[in-house]
Amino acid sequence: ARNVGIDTAPGKYITLHDRPDYVEQDYFSELDRMDYEDKYLIVFSYGVLGASDDKVDKRFDAIEKEKDSKKRLELLLSNREIMQPWNKRFKRSIINRCHLRFIETLQIGEDFNFCLAYAMQCKTIDVNIKKIYMEDVTNTYSLSRKYRPKLDTQMKAVFQYASETIRSSSIKEEEKNIFLSIIDYLYIRNVFSCIAEEFKLSSSSSNYRKDSTKIKKTCEQFANPLSQTYCNIIHKMLRKLLQRKCYFIFYAVAYCVKGRNYKRYLGESSS
Repeated sequence: ARNVGIDTAPGKYITLHDRPDYVEQDYFSELDRMDYEDKYLIVFSYGVLGASDDKVDKRFDAIEKEKDSKKRLELLLSNREIMQPWNKRFKRSIINRCHLRFIETLQIGEDFNFCLAYAMQCKTIDVNIKKIYMEDVTNTYSLSRKYRPKLDTQMKAVFQYASETIRSSSIKEEEKNIFLSIIDYLYIRNVFSCIAEEFKLSSSSSNYRKDSTKIKKTCEQFANPLSQTYCNIIHKMLRKLLQRKCYFIFYAVAYCVKGRNYKRYLGESSS
């Protein structure tokens, strides 16, 4: 649907919107206020309906203070703010010149790959910290809370596309290495989500002894790094633990961080 919209849109800029989110009344006027030819990508802050947006405020304060566009992209990537297209304004001319479209073969992560591919073409990235978009996270029946089989193989495809986008770009090798290390860090962090996905099937957590074979296979999907460098100490630690096959640690963290939330969602759904 988004690709059809891009193909038929006659305007100079492309913006996207997710259901059931909404925009503030000054959404378009605020974007028009930033209507300058030299701004390749505009990223704007947002509020969160149903949760605290303090973390969003802190992330955007840091991104806005950084004036170098490449450094801004590093922050957008490491803070996962590059993932979603709905708080960004794209230039249609760049999208069409670079033949950018959402990858229809991906079941997840197509938003992330589109935004990343676009950002790699940008000489300038501007930030607007005014909250003109509201993300609604109150829906307990959203796609992210449903059981997704083979999530680990889907994640692998998502990040392989992302790493190839960076490798094939025209940026300097030093910059490629920085971005690739961040990509690999984001990639390996998803091992927890993939292990915890099994917790959605039952109100009781998975049993490690019972599911150790499945957990091992999940962890092995993330065994091959996308970068030979580390972006921080946590990244290095996770890679070392995976190399040493410390799979129970990944299981324990997945249960403590995500498993309890999934049990809560199951309780809300059943009620």
